[in-house]
Amino acid sequence: MKQELGIPEEVLQFFHLPGGHSLIVKGSAGTGKTTFALQLAEELGEGARSYYMSIRVGDQSLYRQFPWLKEKTGEGRHFQRTVQAEAGAGAADAPDAKEGKRGLKVDRTELQKLEGRVEMGQEGDETYQKVGEGEIQNDSLIFDLGSDLPEIDLAYDEVERNLPHGTLVLVDSIDGLSERYGIVASKLVNTLQKDLVEKGNASVVYVLESTGDTKLDYLGDGVIKFESLSAS
Repeated sequence: MKQELGIPEEVLQFFHLPGGHSLIVKGSAGTGKTTFALQLAEELGEGARSYYMSIRVGDQSLYRQFPWLKEKTGEGRHFQRTVQAEAGAGAADAPDAKEGKRGLKVDRTELQKLEGRVEMGQEGDETYQKVGEGEIQNDSLIFDLGSDLPEIDLAYDEVERNLPHGTLVLVDSIDGLSERYGIVASKLVNTLQKDLVEKGNASVVYVLESTGDTKLDYLGDGVIKFESLSAS
């Protein structure tokens, strides 16, 4: 009998429960954490709007394995906008306008606290690229979005646009995000948990590049550990 491969039904049911949920996905390199996260988004279907925040994985390898990802995420996956895209849009039509359906807003209390500490020099890595710096790519000026934590800020925007519906946010990886910003991973998780999971009706999958027990395990609603089993 041929075994059907895919996300276990128990995991799908977990995300189909009302409200927001979070899951820690951990394991050593090459055990399938990224594949699992993206397969989860695909199997949950269009009803679970997804936002993939990739820190370490290259675009082309992902697009080859998950062709739907490029069409679904588009430019937003790179956390950037072009001057041409912004120039023709008014404030109400801007693609990064922070307003959901019927004017619903996502609570940004914890994010604003964290960004405030970054601005005060109490958190973060001062060598990280500062807001307002830009570069030329394909005859377009690429600039960041006016945030000290642009990847996270865009995730909030996506969750807000989908309200009152839930959004599935994939953070791949929380370790990479921590290293990029110079902010302890647990503080990033706490921020996303309080604003997005508890108050924003969003579900978050945190990919963790670790196999051992960490305090992050206790911050999510569940933990899945991937291991490579050698053939005996």
